[in-house]
Amino acid sequence: MNNKKTGFTLIEIVVVVGVLGSIIVTVASVLLNSFKAKARIEVTDKIERNGGIVLSELKSGVVNASGIDMLCVGSTLTYTSSIDGGVTNLVCYEGTKIASESANGVFDLTSSDVAVSGCNNFVQCDLYSGSTDRTTQVDFVFGLIAGDAQAGAGQQVNRQFQSTIVVRN
Repeated sequence: MNNKKTGFTLIEIVVVVGVLGSIIVTVASVLLNSFKAKARIEVTDKIERNGGIVLSELKSGVVNASGIDMLCVGSTLTYTSSIDGGVTNLVCYEGTKIASESANGVFDLTSSDVAVSGCNNFVQCDLYSGSTDRTTQVDFVFGLIAGDAQAGAGQQVNRQFQSTIVVRN
């Protein structure tokens, strides 16, 4: 009579559990990194969209502005539109938003889930040589921040934007 027992030894079971554990950890790591990358791409896209909108509005305002009596003071650009003669202020509010303020109302150029940095040097006007009231070009510099700093490394995105716009009028 043959008393041969069938089954797995303890060592075989430990090896299989170890291999399965390694596979599960690897798959979980790949999935976690994939979700982090997706979140970072979404935050970066949000920053790029907001920055593009702001730069487009700044350019549109300055190009259609009268270069005479344009006033640049740190975080604010005040100009008169050559189209309707209305006065507009482009204002950078540190930590919160960039806005266009005129008789038509206040329009936020950045979304509420994006913070603004660098408002102290937001705008600078370059004047014609020998002129005290005729602006030739306007330089803008600002930063946008989005994402969650507490969520881990790489979840908060900070991007600097700058543009030089030549005044037509």
